[in-house]
Amino acid sequence: MIGWLTRAACALALVALLLGGAGCAKKEEQARQAAAPATEQQEKPQIPEELMTQAARLFGAPFEREVHMKMTYTIEPGETNEYFVYRDARVSRRDDLVVVTSRLVNAPQGLDQGDTLELRKDGVWITAVGGSPLSAPFLAMPAQISEGSKWSYEDSVGQVKMSVDVVAVRKEKVKVPLGEFEAWRIESKGTVQGAGRNGTVRDVSYYVERIGIVKSEMESSGTRAGPEGKPVKTAIKLLLEAIPEP
Repeated sequence: MIGWLTRAACALALVALLLGGAGCAKKEEQARQAAAPATEQQEKPQIPEELMTQAARLFGAPFEREVHMKMTYTIEPGETNEYFVYRDARVSRRDDLVVVTSRLVNAPQGLDQGDTLELRKDGVWITAVGGSPLSAPFLAMPAQISEGSKWSYEDSVGQVKMSVDVVAVRKEKVKVPLGEFEAWRIESKGTVQGAGRNGTVRDVSYYVERIGIVKSEMESSGTRAGPEGKPVKTAIKLLLEAIPEP
């Protein structure tokens, strides 16, 4: 769900109406950071070795690299929009956990509100999606994975419920505009229900240690309430690819 963009975030975002971001968003964000209190300008806390699990690294730990992405968003039968986004990750310590708040700057509404991750000894947990707290944290990826590893989760945000099955298929080479990488291919499929929407979500993502996701292909299809309550079919595709920094 992206590591900064989780499958859960994508599942929820793909059933919402997404709006485009302004091209000057990065400059505005830089200006905001420059004017931010000194506490936000401090160096990121060091992540303890016991929390630098394989999962944490696949989600981008230690989050020192600014990852830029090209996002292509298509609503069938052919309305396509492109966005150029980058990850803004804030790292903090809380008791024996490391908390990461990560968002996509310049992303469409629904993907720009930020997700909250917790790095724990048993893996990476998600506690909030799209700026909204989950009903209960869920394990997004166990601490260690191997070829064929499987896990699943169920959760809800507000009235929207999701159920997702995940499998770590294998390590393979993937080529994106940023370069060629040895990545973990992780596939997921699930259902999203609530708030007048019902649908399925499929996702194939490629995770690279210390970078996070370098490529993700997602599809969502289902129905939503239309005029006079009649169901309307929806079909949405989202492609993310890592690109060189502008």
